[in-house]
Amino acid sequence: MRLDKYLANMGFGSRKEVKKLIKNKRVAVNEKIETVDKYQVNEQEDHVTLDGEEIIYQKYFYYMLNKPAGVITATIDDFEPTVLDSFF
Repeated sequence: MRLDKYLANMGFGSRKEVKKLIKNKRVAVNEKIETVDKYQVNEQEDHVTLDGEEIIYQKYFYYMLNKPAGVITATIDDFEPTVLDSFF
């Protein structure tokens, strides 16, 4: 996976924004500063850091919610609160 996509997938900004982080020498792969946004990262073996903080790649995020009474399970509703409203 490309380094810029790795960082964007982990929520550190858009691809354009993370390219700036890489260009500004704030990202390291296996303790070596990386300035090439197209650098190929192995998400299971490589250690990626941003400003010295390790970024552990997670492909999926799972959320669990104990649905309150009166909240509907639809994702969008114009009249009633939905379970997604609980997250935001």
